[in-house]
Amino acid sequence: MRLILIITCAALLSLTAPAGEPSAEAKKVEPTLVPDAELLARIKALPENTWLKLPPVKVTGDLAWVDAMNWKSMRQRGPYGRDFSGKAAWMPDRKRALYAGGGHNVLPLNDVWEYDLAANTWVCLYGADTPAQGRPAEWMKENLVVRDGALQTRRGGPPRLSHTFDGWNYDSDRRVAFMPESLRGAVFVDAKTVAEALGADEFARWKPAPYFLTFDPYARKWGYVTENVPKCGRDPSARYIAHLKSWWVSSGGAMGLYDPEKKATRALSTKGGGGGYASSTVYDPDTKSVVVSVPPGKDGKAVTWIYSIDADAWRTAQPQAPAGGRSSSGYFDYDTKAKCCVLYNGGARPPFWLYDVGVNQWTPVDAAGEAPAPGASIGYYDPERDVVVHYNSRDVYVCRLRRPAAADAKVGATP
Repeated sequence: MRLILIITCAALLSLTAPAGEPSAEAKKVEPTLVPDAELLARIKALPENTWLKLPPVKVTGDLAWVDAMNWKSMRQRGPYGRDFSGKAAWMPDRKRALYAGGGHNVLPLNDVWEYDLAANTWVCLYGADTPAQGRPAEWMKENLVVRDGALQTRRGGPPRLSHTFDGWNYDSDRRVAFMPESLRGAVFVDAKTVAEALGADEFARWKPAPYFLTFDPYARKWGYVTENVPKCGRDPSARYIAHLKSWWVSSGGAMGLYDPEKKATRALSTKGGGGGYASSTVYDPDTKSVVVSVPPGKDGKAVTWIYSIDADAWRTAQPQAPAGGRSSSGYFDYDTKAKCCVLYNGGARPPFWLYDVGVNQWTPVDAAGEAPAPGASIGYYDPERDVVVHYNSRDVYVCRLRRPAAADAKVGATP
């Protein structure tokens, strides 16, 4: 009787798991990768403010598609970084970083990858579907469907993944990656041809409003959240706000906080703040604030904005900042050990900067060792090994950063 009761309770728990959360059976991290003990020892011994170039990466996973699409070099070096899609999302439960994104008129693919620093390995979790861009109606009829109000491939992926901009994130409570999708999953896909292919009734099921794209790394499946999502434009920023278990979204002069459990959005204030096209954002959990780094405008000025989550209020931290984020060519993340925001802007010199919210200070990173060579880059902060991980579509570099002392900063501090 006790055994039956235990089994029944376990079954009920699996049935009542929150939406988007994998079942207990799906929580195993696969594929299993063997850590490189020698490499981990070198990373552990890495001095502060020092770059380390890693040995050539290993590549595994769902790779059959790279031959069919003539991207065979991905078998040797992993994914190509894509403009407007430079940030990887750290997954604390998998201790790996997830990457996906569509490049501008090149690599418009919906492939999804994860990088395991311990094994120095890229894993393709979802091999790309054939892009729908430029296809005739006959092809679309055979390969596209409308499900959950979204246009999808028959496997369930977005037909032509657009830029992630600064919106690629990971919900560590529900174990699902997410990003705002303002273009209905079909950027550069001709809507008239889609309507011709699917028919008027089917086409009408395609919801015109923005939605969230999600990706479950355990099930290796794309998903869609279309109910009551925040408004957003074509360059969305988003962050996971862990203490509220909610998704923060800002774009096009609108801002909202989405609760995945309630499937509801709360509009937030945009008074006294905002951003600019292709800005970079990061969430600072220590101050519970979002930092928005705006790229230089026509006047050459970069701006740093701070948004307080709890106060629902903006302030201009630096109207003429020495560094500006640009999500088209970089990434922005938070170093939990140095307690600083880490900015990479591949179009600027120097490209790496630290920003301390508490003292309102920008500091260029002056690190020893072999700095990353230019390239289409992907990056993130790895809290497990306390290093910034930078991949230039050829090689992987890591750097353990040191929090700069406010008194020693020579540039970027505001009195």
